[in-house]
Amino acid sequence: MNKVWVSCIFLLLFVMGCQKAEKRPKAVKGYLDLRQWSFDQQPEISLNGQWEFFWQKHHLPNHTSSVTPTYVKVPSAWTKYTIDQHLLPDKGFATYRLRVVLDTSQINQPLAINARIIQTAYRLYVQGKHLGGSGTPAASAQATRPELHARVYTFEPRSDTVEVLLQVACFHNNSGGLSRAIELGRADYLTQNFQYSIYIDFLLMGSLFIIALYHFSLFYFRRQNLAPIYFGTFCFIVALRLLALSAFNVSSHLNWITYEHIQKASYLTYYLGTFTFLLFIRSLFTEEFKRVVIKIATVVVAPLTALVILSHNYIYNKTLPYYQLFSLLIILYVFYVLILAAIRKKSGALTFLLGFIAIAVSIVNDILYANHIIDTGHYAPWGLFIFVLAQAVVLSGRFSKAFIRAEDLTFELNDLNQSLEQKVIDRTQSLDNTRGELQRKNDNITASINYAQRIQNAMLPRWAKVQEDLPESFLMFHPKDLVSGDFYWFAKTPPEPLYKETMTFDGVHRVFKGLTNEKLILAAVDCTGHGVPGAFMSLIGNNLLNQIILEQKIVAADVILHELNVHVKQSLKQNETHNRDGMDITLVVIDQQQKTMDFAGAQNPLYCIQNEELKVIKGTKSSIGGRHHNSDVLYDSCRISIDQPTTFYMASDGFQDQFGGKDNKKFMVRRFRRLLAEIHRKPMPEQKEILEQTLSEWMQGEYEQIDDILVIGVKLS
Repeated sequence: MNKVWVSCIFLLLFVMGCQKAEKRPKAVKGYLDLRQWSFDQQPEISLNGQWEFFWQKHHLPNHTSSVTPTYVKVPSAWTKYTIDQHLLPDKGFATYRLRVVLDTSQINQPLAINARIIQTAYRLYVQGKHLGGSGTPAASAQATRPELHARVYTFEPRSDTVEVLLQVACFHNNSGGLSRAIELGRADYLTQNFQYSIYIDFLLMGSLFIIALYHFSLFYFRRQNLAPIYFGTFCFIVALRLLALSAFNVSSHLNWITYEHIQKASYLTYYLGTFTFLLFIRSLFTEEFKRVVIKIATVVVAPLTALVILSHNYIYNKTLPYYQLFSLLIILYVFYVLILAAIRKKSGALTFLLGFIAIAVSIVNDILYANHIIDTGHYAPWGLFIFVLAQAVVLSGRFSKAFIRAEDLTFELNDLNQSLEQKVIDRTQSLDNTRGELQRKNDNITASINYAQRIQNAMLPRWAKVQEDLPESFLMFHPKDLVSGDFYWFAKTPPEPLYKETMTFDGVHRVFKGLTNEKLILAAVDCTGHGVPGAFMSLIGNNLLNQIILEQKIVAADVILHELNVHVKQSLKQNETHNRDGMDITLVVIDQQQKTMDFAGAQNPLYCIQNEELKVIKGTKSSIGGRHHNSDVLYDSCRISIDQPTTFYMASDGFQDQFGGKDNKKFMVRRFRRLLAEIHRKPMPEQKEILEQTLSEWMQGEYEQIDDILVIGVKLS
């Protein structure tokens, strides 16, 4: 494969470097004698030699006989001409004339002239007839309209002497005149060659565009590797440059594209193409390519690119020779990088090196051609084409290796799959058995929890029974799970006889003083945890309240909490173990005859509204049971007069701690208090409905309930 690339490179060098071996006629003092030249055997010849030259004059045919001409060498830019011992400036206008003497056999035979590119405007006259031109040549920059058109002009000689006259103007470039050879030949031959060059340009452009899109797609599917995007961008830039400089002449088909656009495109594609190519090489050979070179290239390319975009062609084209020198330095450095990578036997380095030789030689050729040192042509696209083929070989090798590796892995995976297949079957059977066992256990646990739910529901008093004594009331109760750690407790203590005891000689003498008042005792309790653990605590709390209030006949709110704390610690042996479970409670004792209500709380407050004012009556900052070790905690009691309409609320922390809303935040206690203050005038069933709706809107059907929710509202008239 390497021999093939070497052959391609030497073929490119041969095409660019070969010259005609035979000695061709050249013009002498404005005459070119072609009487011995046969266009049948050699179909074209360059009109090189001494042409008549008239500086700062635009003569018409047959108007130059009275003027003494200056003879100049063609091809050559007029900045190399000397008149009156002074070099000519780069801006100006002139007339070129040459008389071609033909063999009489060529009279009335179709011939053609290939004018190539003439900076920056010209008119062509042959045998006194205007055949065409490019742009509009004039005596000033304002009147001159520059264009870059390569054209072939056909004519038939009417005599054996053919006059070729060119009016040239250059005010928009630093190199005016006939700097390229003008060819004369058979019409069919030159026309076919011209069309062929356009076809070749389109073939190269299309190939480069397709290669660019292909590498863009490679980068799209695997963005970790930057080499495809760099190389695709490089091919795309070169394709645009080829389009701008092609003989196809895109400006003649798109009127909005001007000479200045073409010039800017040629410079920008040169600068940016070089920089992108450096990025591509560095992405392939990171260890060999120094990062500082990219920084230097950025410092050079960035201001030059800005200068091209912001300034006129006459300004930025003066920078071209300096950048061409910089390009040669880049070529040498890339050679160094590729040689170093090849020595280190990096993958694809040798193929890249051979491909780069082709593109480097073609770039050097183009630089020499642009500076009128040689007269070969633009071969950079061909060099790039060979380089792209080298890149394709490298990619093919990498994909081939990847495919072989994938095949090997496939065989290994097949063997592994066969050995694992039986294991999967065995494991699946084991998992099915385990799943069945887990399902049975889950069904048993669910059945047990459902049964516990029925027990807990039976423990709680029916709210309809509570409403017989507190008709204006509501209960909002939402356990998080099937069973709840929140519960409510209610009891109505009957009147008890009240005795006065006195000591006598006969012993203790009891005197009946009357009956105690009937008491309504209501509590809202929030136990530690929720679900099954919370339900166990709620059973303990419910039984202890029954024992303290109904059996021991204790009806003082603060004493009830004190006794409840003692019994919880004893039941859970919290002074001996690390158990820290407990409960927060809000408890009221209502004496409707005395028009009083005693409140005691452990952590949780009572919300009381009288005279349209909401008061928060805080409880003692000690839970029932829990973390503290002292069983003799004294709980505060507060007596509230209910001789006026009074509404009060008891709640666990589940409502205010629920997450929701737009920002997934807690409902918070302040919002909860404000909501109670807003709804307290409404009937109790409507208040409950508002609370339910508010909670539903807050959770938005998206947020999970995080705790048991208990809210009790009572209105005393």
